[in-house]
Amino acid sequence: GNDEYVSVLTNKTHRKYSERKKQEIEKELTSRLEQQSALSEISQLTLSSLSLKEIMQATMEIVAKALSVDYSKVLRFIPADHELEMEAGVGWDVSNTVPYRVPADLDSQAGFTLMSEKPVVVEDLSLETRFSGPQLLIDHHVTSGVSVIIGQLEDPYGVMGVHTITHRFFSHKDVEFLQSVANVLASTINQHHISQELEESEMRYRLLAENASDMISTHNLDTQYTYASPYSFELIGYLPEELEGKLAGRFIHPDDLENVVKTQENILDTKKVNTLN
Repeated sequence: GNDEYVSVLTNKTHRKYSERKKQEIEKELTSRLEQQSALSEISQLTLSSLSLKEIMQATMEIVAKALSVDYSKVLRFIPADHELEMEAGVGWDVSNTVPYRVPADLDSQAGFTLMSEKPVVVEDLSLETRFSGPQLLIDHHVTSGVSVIIGQLEDPYGVMGVHTITHRFFSHKDVEFLQSVANVLASTINQHHISQELEESEMRYRLLAENASDMISTHNLDTQYTYASPYSFELIGYLPEELEGKLAGRFIHPDDLENVVKTQENILDTKKVNTLN
């Protein structure tokens, strides 16, 4: 009868819905696992010997693959010019000789992201009213995308973005993934800057030590030489490499030894107090 026919249709519809729902859940789970794997891979880049620029480029390639997008990019904010400059990216057809820049204002999605101080999701660029352009997105037929800030809001490094040609709905989880990547990248950038500052500081110290007309040296806790400047040969007749591992006390005049020992003890005591505090 009609009731049996309706029942059959209802059961078929229910099975189709259940199957479709199951496929969606499996697809979502696979996507999340791929993103977690990508985030782990990006984190490992910090431990590599790659340059910062190479790490950024590798990160953009991993992100583009994990999110299945046509384009990805890192833009560095240049406050003096109030612009953002592309430092790495995937899919873009831009000149390699002149770094591509966009304005850090309402004339770009990246600029709007900085001004918003939060992730920006675009479903259809042609219908966007919050900002205009930029020409880069228009020329590359971009429809959808997400942008997030790299670094602290009060002092951002820049913006990371992904874009697609076809219409795409980016979920809350997609945005979270992209922000997590941006946070990892911000930490990597900070570490590289610290390392660079330490290298520059060490270089300045070595230039000072190697050109000073006094003997400059460092010792370990056992008062053994760990470094001696070139002028050591002029003063005590030993080359710097000959002093490494030798006790510093043997080259100190007996009349000065007591004062030197007390000075070292005071330095060590002060360091211990500062460490405890």
